[in-house]
Amino acid sequence: MSDNSDGLNEAFLREKLERDRENNEAAPHPILGEIDDPVARSAVAKIITAYDEGIADDYRDFEETPLYRLIKSHGSGMAMARDVEEGNLSRISYRKGAPSSSVETYGMDALMSEMMQPAHSMLVIGAKGSGKTDFVERVISELYGNGLDVWQNVPVNHSDSEFGETLSSLLEFAKQPGDRVAVVDEFSTKGTGYAGSGAIDVEQALQKTINAFRKNPDGSTRTIWIGHRGHADVHPIVRENVQLVVKKAGKGSKKKRAIVYRSDERNSAWEQYEDDNKWFVLKDIPQSPRRWRADTDYFANFVWDLDDPAKQIQRGQLIDGWEAFQEDADGSENDSSPIHDRCQGEKENGNRCGITDPSRLGPNGYCQYHRDQHDPDGGE
Repeated sequence: MSDNSDGLNEAFLREKLERDRENNEAAPHPILGEIDDPVARSAVAKIITAYDEGIADDYRDFEETPLYRLIKSHGSGMAMARDVEEGNLSRISYRKGAPSSSVETYGMDALMSEMMQPAHSMLVIGAKGSGKTDFVERVISELYGNGLDVWQNVPVNHSDSEFGETLSSLLEFAKQPGDRVAVVDEFSTKGTGYAGSGAIDVEQALQKTINAFRKNPDGSTRTIWIGHRGHADVHPIVRENVQLVVKKAGKGSKKKRAIVYRSDERNSAWEQYEDDNKWFVLKDIPQSPRRWRADTDYFANFVWDLDDPAKQIQRGQLIDGWEAFQEDADGSENDSSPIHDRCQGEKENGNRCGITDPSRLGPNGYCQYHRDQHDPDGGE
């Protein structure tokens, strides 16, 4: 970021230049700040100084001329693109005409726009303690604000996010109508079954799961996977299918820094990451809103609980009655669905509660938030 040690925030530079110009006609015109090339900047400065509205009958002042409009459109766009690439948030704020403290960065806006695309997915990687989860909570808080429902395997202190820890819970969420986003944290430790026993089951389930996110006719599910190094500890199916890779830089003062890679027509996002072909760099990521902050000491869990995904996931959705294909511990088929493997309650928006932890469910199958919904006469 640029040095603001002189006490002047660049976000207010435009106002200062305009005030100076009102008080002193010799003050530089603010448009000069949009021109990088020093020769071009000097030439335009001379044109502005020599401009005589009495001679140019068609334009009352310089701001109405085609030259001004050309510089404003081309110069601002090029400068904004450079500032985004460099993560220069204070200059981005200046160019957007607002104080940096009140402006969402252009880079975050671009990230949100990309993640709002149907069935898009993002892989966030970085060392432990690099701020991956907080960065993701910032992202999903904005996606939620844009109308997406949220599922994640990390609990937060409000009911706007559905909590679950199983593949079946995630797929039940994905088959509901509407647009949504799902977050799977600690995927490095919970999504690497391909490296050992159970490889076929995990790989088959993962491929069908990704297809399910794309094929729901009533709305698509975006996904955010959180891993560690990414090369050896994130399943290749995920690496090959994400549209964005975000590398969180490090700890301490670097926790607000992230490098973003995006797929294009020729290369996947993962290939862009391996080639270090950056889309842009964020150097001052805003912290997630307080209500969306997760417990960083919580160890996220994700259970691959489908015993026969080939039969249980059909036409891009988890089938009704999928429990009938589950196997008992002795290998026999279940004759009936398990009882109370998920909270029986509904949230205020009508969606099913996502709590699946048996220790959080009462004897009637309701969590602490929805026990008042239990109807003793309703057969639950």
